[in-house]
Amino acid sequence: AEGDTLNVLIQVHFDEDAGQIPDMIYATFDGNPICGSDQPTQPTQPTQPTETTTNNEPSTTTKRTTEKTTTATTEADCSEVFNIESEGPGTWHGLITLTAETHVQGWQVEISFTEEVDNVKCPLAEVSGGGRQWTLSSKSFDDDLEVGTVLELRLEVFYSGNKPDVNSIGFNEEELCSGDAPVSTTTDQPGEDCENAYTVESE
Repeated sequence: AEGDTLNVLIQVHFDEDAGQIPDMIYATFDGNPICGSDQPTQPTQPTQPTETTTNNEPSTTTKRTTEKTTTATTEADCSEVFNIESEGPGTWHGLITLTAETHVQGWQVEISFTEEVDNVKCPLAEVSGGGRQWTLSSKSFDDDLEVGTVLELRLEVFYSGNKPDVNSIGFNEEELCSGDAPVSTTTDQPGEDCENAYTVESE
């Protein structure tokens, strides 16, 4: 499934007279390169001869780290219409504050969370949805909002995994805000070494 980690154990045999332990320089997964490069490496300048010592010290190979490129995009902040009032184990209480810009007859508040949510409760709304997408719908006693009316929706969110934050809020299919922090994207650039793709467990 997406996001799963696959560990593959391999055993490499090589001539005991080899000058050094062979290193992985290129790997692919389903035809897509995940590290290293299959292009020939540039020749290096000759180095000065090293002294030969009598003790058998383990050899050390210096590897280049994989180059990473990080970009960040800033979305609109939801703190103007939402805040968490209190928290407990596996739950938190939040407040959404909305102002009717026009006369509203029947409303829906769409909430997107950053993590999976088990349940949402709100005394002033009918709750539907699941996972990361939930909807609060008006009840018969509060579905008529005059211009300028401030609607305060208190909700309780229950979760069993990572703590969910509010990612976006919409009102009657109009998005009010999206995101509460910059979103960072880190990309591994192929062509560098395979240090981050494998580990030598024993020699």
